[in-house]
Formats: sequence, structure tokens, C-alpha cells
Amino acid sequence: MKEVKVIIDGKEYVTKLDEKQIEAITKPPKPLTGYERVKIGEPYYTASIIGARKIKESGQECDDALYRDGNYVNNEKLGIARYHAETIHRQLEQYQALSDKPVDWTDTTRPKFFIGCQYMDKIANIKVMVATDIQHANEVYFNDADIAKTALMLFRDELIWLHTKYMPRLDAIPIPIKK
Repeated sequence: MKEVKVIIDGKEYVTKLDEKQIEAITKPPKPLTGYERVKIGEPYYTASIIGARKIKESGQECDDALYRDGNYVNNEKLGIARYHAETIHRQLEQYQALSDKPVDWTDTTRPKFFIGCQYMDKIANIKVMVATDIQHANEVYFNDADIAKTALMLFRDELIWLHTKYMPRLDAIPIPIKK
């Protein structure tokens, strides 16, 4: 136990605290990510067909379901950005489905193409990349490089935003991009 001085409303008090208590009150708070559950009555945001929708936490099953499904953030700006990023992904999936045939992952000799971003020397290079036997989670793949290049051109501005401006959490490390 250590003796510590505590000032409350300008008045000084002396008390004894153990190491765990001292650590609990002096340790800086963990940065918020935007995915923490809010208290009942506070707002959170979810993606809906009309964009980021504001809902008040009620502690009901519908709140639990949205939280479990990962469709629950506690920050409006993050909610809007997530909705925008998800929309870009759905549009790419739709374009692939309407312009290309299904990708055959059992054929590891045939190249598959996707739009990615390579960061080098603080320059973001958004380009069509190739894979044969590695599939990244939630990536849109194409059979044809030309179709992938067309998608890159059609969605260019959105992909630049997605790879250089979109921050998927409040404490994300910004991507320093050279002008």
C-alpha cells in the first residue's frame, strides 16, 4: 500500500492505495475504436439501404443482433464511411457478376485478378493484381485482366477514397500519401 494525495473539488485528501488501484487510475484509457457497445439510450449507427442509420440502444435483441453481426458503430462519421466502403464493395461484386464468369478456385494454374493497393514511399498505387492460389477475405476477383482494368477505371475515384481516405476504425493510423 502506498500513501497518495487526492484532490477533489480543490480539497486535498490523503489515502492508501495498492499497486493495482494506482495502476487503474493512472493508466491512460484505451483509445476508442468506434465498435464499442453504447449505453442504453445512447445512439449508435448501422448500415441500412438508406445509408448510415441512427438508432438508440435499447438493450433489446435487435441491438444484440446488429452488434453480433458487426453492423453497429458508435460514431456517425465512422458509420457513414463504413456504409460508403460497403457500397463500393457491393458495386464491384455486381460489376464482376454482370461482366465476368465465376472464378474457379479449384484451378490453381489459372490467374485470378483483383484490384489492390500497393503502398511504397508514401505513394498509393491502385492497380490490378494477380493471384492463382491465394484468396484474400472479402476481395472481388475477376477471371479476365481487361475486365478488372475496366472496373478499376469505372470505380477509380471510389477506389482511391477506399484505399487512401477510408479509416475502418476511429484509432486507425492514417495513410500518409504524397501529393
